Amino acid sequence: MFAIATTNMILRGDGQSNLICGDFCKQSTSDLQLWGGGVTVGFMNQPYSQAKNRATAHLSELCFIRQLLNSVTSGGRVAVIVPVSAMIGKTKEDKAVKCEILKSHTLEGVINLNKSTFYRVGTVPCAAVFTWANRT
Repeated sequence: MFAIATTNMILRGDGQSNLICGDFCKQSTSDLQLWGGGVTVGFMNQPYSQAKNRATAHLSELCFIRQLLNSVTSGGRVAVIVPVSAMIGKTKEDKAVKCEILKSHTLEGVINLNKSTFYRVGTVPCAAVFTWANRT
């Protein structure tokens, strides 16, 4: 994604996009909110099904979404592509993270994608769009 975004930025003559290539999960959310005047847009297609047990529960799709949402500034928008099952919440931990997300952010909409969107993945994906609301 970084290579495509950088190429697009160069071709369009946009030197203002402030792209970062790094491990997003190791970044402090407060540092990202302050970086470059604030992160206002986020897009993520995170790895699917990385949470296999309690030791890896922090790798669930919803935890990635929470990290991204907590990294954008007030009024920021986030779009993510996840399995439909992730939006429902598969485990008790997932449901708690989902509740935490919805207390602080607004889910604007969920768009179901074709099950063939990702060839040979075997999951039904959806795109979810959030707005940072900080209602807590």
